[in-house]
Amino acid sequence: MALSKLERQLQMIILLTQNKNYDVNALVEQLGMSWRSIYRYLEEFRNLGFVVECKHGIYRLDKSSPYFNKITELIHFTENEAMTLKKILESHSHPSPEINYLLRKLSRIYDFEVIPSQESDERFSKNYKALYSAIKEGRQVVLHNYSSAHSRTTSNRKVEPFALLAGNTEIRCFELESGMNKTFKISRIENVEVLDSVWEFRTLHRNVYTDAFHFSGTELIPIRLRLKRLACHLLREEYLVSSNEIEQESEETWIYSTHVCSYIGVGRFVMGLLNEIEIIEDAGLKNYIQKQIEIYNNK
Repeated sequence: MALSKLERQLQMIILLTQNKNYDVNALVEQLGMSWRSIYRYLEEFRNLGFVVECKHGIYRLDKSSPYFNKITELIHFTENEAMTLKKILESHSHPSPEINYLLRKLSRIYDFEVIPSQESDERFSKNYKALYSAIKEGRQVVLHNYSSAHSRTTSNRKVEPFALLAGNTEIRCFELESGMNKTFKISRIENVEVLDSVWEFRTLHRNVYTDAFHFSGTELIPIRLRLKRLACHLLREEYLVSSNEIEQESEETWIYSTHVCSYIGVGRFVMGLLNEIEIIEDAGLKNYIQKQIEIYNNK
């Protein structure tokens, strides 16, 4: 029997309020719904007053949403409380079936792999404060024993930190040895040593941005599109962050003004709706699309 719309919405609310990491692909798989339906429900939740969070493509319904406040106060455990309960239950030398059941229940609700321990919390807080201070004072630092997932090595990195990213979980730095701008995860730093030396390479600092189409880069390209109704609706449904940059021009047209890091994402969107979109700015985007069409026609 097919689920009703309300049942699907309730299932989605349950998924988005658990301490699990669900991106759109995971929601599609869990709920058996299309991408478009997922984005439509997210927009409906937002219109109803839910606080819809999206960080690194992971969606959640914030517990501060008006509908959740009273229920959350009564039955919700914080992550620290959940971790404490888990440790207490695991401390029993001869766990009973009831204890095993509670552990399984906690694990279904909370992803303990992404909940930091108290020790790592204290280290993270200490390193974050040191980096924040270094940014304000324009000082160089050494990231001691930074664990790189890419190279699978642990090493010290002398850097100039200049921007906090990803909800203050990452630090953007200019690395002196490589002469490159890099992004480091604060959780992978054992210790931050703030040096007396001040920034020497301020003019080489380059921040990193992520556009509405999920492409990242250090440069931003301004674009303006004139959208017909269908294109406007699809843009809002598929790229939720774009809504704040769309203005209605007439009864049937809207102007989308934004910055992108690459022509690839926005170009893919425009090429799928060529009859619904007019490129107002910039010439580079027009040239990119023309070249892509030529490549396709020559296949």
